[in-house]
Amino acid sequence: MNPLLLHARTVLVLDDDVDTRDAMRYLLAAQGAQVVTGANGVDGLAELARRTPDVVLCDLTMPGMGGLEFARRLRQDPRGQRVLLIAVTGETRPATLTETWLAGFDGYVAKPVTSAVFEALVARIAQHTSHLDPPELHVPALSSNTPAGAPHRVLGDLLYADAPTPLVLEADWVGLIESMAAGDPQALQTLFHRVHRIVFALAARITQYRTRAEDVTLEVFHDVWRRASTYDAERRSVVAWILKQTRSRAIARTPFAPRDPRRRLHAEWSTDLGRFSSSLRTRLARRLARTTGGDWKMSGAPPWREPEWQEVAPGITCQLLATDAHRNRISMLVRLAPGTEYPPHRHEGVEELYMLQGALVVDEDTFYPGDYRRAPASTVDRRVWSETGCTGVLLTSLGDVIL
Repeated sequence: MNPLLLHARTVLVLDDDVDTRDAMRYLLAAQGAQVVTGANGVDGLAELARRTPDVVLCDLTMPGMGGLEFARRLRQDPRGQRVLLIAVTGETRPATLTETWLAGFDGYVAKPVTSAVFEALVARIAQHTSHLDPPELHVPALSSNTPAGAPHRVLGDLLYADAPTPLVLEADWVGLIESMAAGDPQALQTLFHRVHRIVFALAARITQYRTRAEDVTLEVFHDVWRRASTYDAERRSVVAWILKQTRSRAIARTPFAPRDPRRRLHAEWSTDLGRFSSSLRTRLARRLARTTGGDWKMSGAPPWREPEWQEVAPGITCQLLATDAHRNRISMLVRLAPGTEYPPHRHEGVEELYMLQGALVVDEDTFYPGDYRRAPASTVDRRVWSETGCTGVLLTSLGDVIL
């Protein structure tokens, strides 16, 4: 099944059985959906007051307020008129199913929800909410007169030469920030799973101390939660926003003594980007609990499908983090094997690089772990290579021209 069928959809799952809610949350999130849950119709109405979901999957028999009453309330609200409402129920009597239609449901799915039934459900949701699909990403094609074996013309050709390549869309990241601004703790947990290793790795390279790096990581995610309502999606990507906070906070925690950029804290840190203590999630949960007064639990199982590393050129592999189809921008982890040279290129827009591991030579400058580089639009990198091999976070334009 295409794991991207439910990208840009918000799905509300209402069921009084916690195992059912958790299972549906995991399965829907794996299809790209932003998932929120509740135990009954009262929870559903409270969620509707914070945001309007695109889809509601609703059990019929729940304590407090059942599915039929919730459906009537939902359809009375102008914001709930276009919501796709599907009953997920073990009740299959014709009279009950007629009641669901009269209450405003668009259809039903019979329990137990098998894998085949779930696949059909996802396909139906995708079809009925196709207007929510992001615009297609138009990457310039290779020139018809490009000689065989010549380098690709733009960065987008390198990344999307072997179509179809799954897209992780910037809109998904922005949706998480918006959900956090609405008070959804699950959104912060999802964001934490996506980038906590990168945040910790960057902080560790700058501070050169594990404990300081963990403190910075906690501060960054706490601050992202606290400032979610002020995030401006038009100014910078979510990844850039988080990494900028990480860098500034890590520098603030670093002594003013000269830093040796070649120093390694531990041998294994040369390749491992995420060796933080197992208590980090617990510490973040406690910090947020003190702030909000609620009960926080940070799960260890990521509720999302991490993009795979893909080879885009000999010795160069990338892990896509976010693609902004509207502004032709991309965020990604880039890894160069030892002795690898990146093709000379001209920047279509501003390029930002956060170094995490190894050393990278760009023209006359050498960048080490923890370093930051910003290249203005229209500038050219003639020589980019790594003798040691390196890994970094790159935020750049898909239209960068390969020279």
